[in-house]
Amino acid sequence: MNFTSMVELQEVCESSNRSIAEVMLARDSSKSGQSEQEISEKMKLRLVRMKEAIDQGVIDQSLAPSGISGGDAYKMERYLEKGEQLTGNIVADAMKFAFATSEIREQR
Repeated sequence: MNFTSMVELQEVCESSNRSIAEVMLARDSSKSGQSEQEISEKMKLRLVRMKEAIDQGVIDQSLAPSGISGGDAYKMERYLEKGEQLTGNIVADAMKFAFATSEIREQR
C-alpha cells in the first residue's frame, strides 16, 4: 500500500472500499509492525493526554521549567472570555488547544 499523494490515497480507499482512517491505520501497522489495536490504543491515550493538557493549560498560568514558554493557553482563554477575538471561535480554540498541548507539564 504505497501512495504519495491524496489522489493516490483516494484511489486506494475507493479500490479497497475503506475509509482514509482505515487505510492509514493499516499502513501504520504495516510500517511499524504493531497491530492496529496497539496503534489505536496509543492514539486513544494520546488523545486523553491532549485533552488533559487543554483542561490544565487553560487554568495554569505558570511558565515551563525553562522559563521560555508557558501560560499562553491561559492567556488565550482569558482573551476569548472577553469575546473580542478577530477570528471565529474555531480558529481561536485551535490556537488555545495548540498552546495547551505544547505546554504539557509532568503530572503534579
